Amino acid sequence: MRKSFAMSVPNSLRLLPVRRLLNDWRLSKQKVNLDIEIHATVGFFAQLNWCLYALAYCEQHNLNPRIRLTGPIYSDLPRHDWFHDFFEETDAAVMTNEASSLGPRHPLRIITIQETTLAVAYGTSMTIENAHRLFSAFYRVNDMIAAHVDAFVKNEFSSDDVIGLHFRGTDKNTEAEPVDWACCFRSVMKLAADRPEVKKVFVSSDDAKFIEWFDKEAKGTLSVIVHPDQERSWDGKAIHTSALGNSSQKGFEALVNCLLLSRCSALIRTASFLSGWSSIFNPDLSITLLNKPYANKCWFPDRELIKRSDTRYCSA
Repeated sequence: MRKSFAMSVPNSLRLLPVRRLLNDWRLSKQKVNLDIEIHATVGFFAQLNWCLYALAYCEQHNLNPRIRLTGPIYSDLPRHDWFHDFFEETDAAVMTNEASSLGPRHPLRIITIQETTLAVAYGTSMTIENAHRLFSAFYRVNDMIAAHVDAFVKNEFSSDDVIGLHFRGTDKNTEAEPVDWACCFRSVMKLAADRPEVKKVFVSSDDAKFIEWFDKEAKGTLSVIVHPDQERSWDGKAIHTSALGNSSQKGFEALVNCLLLSRCSALIRTASFLSGWSSIFNPDLSITLLNKPYANKCWFPDRELIKRSDTRYCSA
């Protein structure tokens, strides 16, 4: 006997619309602060996207954000708020939160943003400029990470123009058509040919073998700069979902690479939340996106960045 569709759908999915209704009702009861804890197992910048949607809700409803990210990928401590290991409130946000800190806290706890309607309400209309404005209004990179990035730029980039290259390997082929390594190299060379003053390329990737290959290919043409990451994949498997390695270090290196890409003169990149967020940190960054996410995986920010990609440097 053939099972009905309803019987074949997991209970967690069947109950999702009910959870959304209940959680939206809980959100509507928060009149001063938006107190939310997200205990997720997706990537660093995918979760920052979710923070953006929460911030947009705060702006619309005149609430103060109290966001905690407590998933296990970027901290080894149970329910530790790793978000505030990397970011701190701006002075304006601190003053507002201090004024509204009295009273009991009843955070909304979710494991995915799909348990609310926040992504539906704000994800499809979010722009790069609005994302930059929202995030910058409430949060800044903590002083230690900012100083680390500044020192790296001073020592390695110097005052030179630097091309940025981000190649997302490992598991990204489930969301976008893979890009050939040689295509990345040719695209960088095309851009360098138009900018003869550029002598350096900063290469960021989760794939250690790609970085080794690119460095060999670029010998005699461009000086290759790489951040000394500890957490890179040598076997083609995604590092951010692996139980191996240092969880906090993974987050630190992801954020640092994103910020360094945002400091480049121009960026050639493959589909990725990480390098997509480089444009949120620096909305004026000139980019070339070498591949488009599949239609059902075309999320913000790449959905918006496709429109501003400089296709002159795409190489078949």
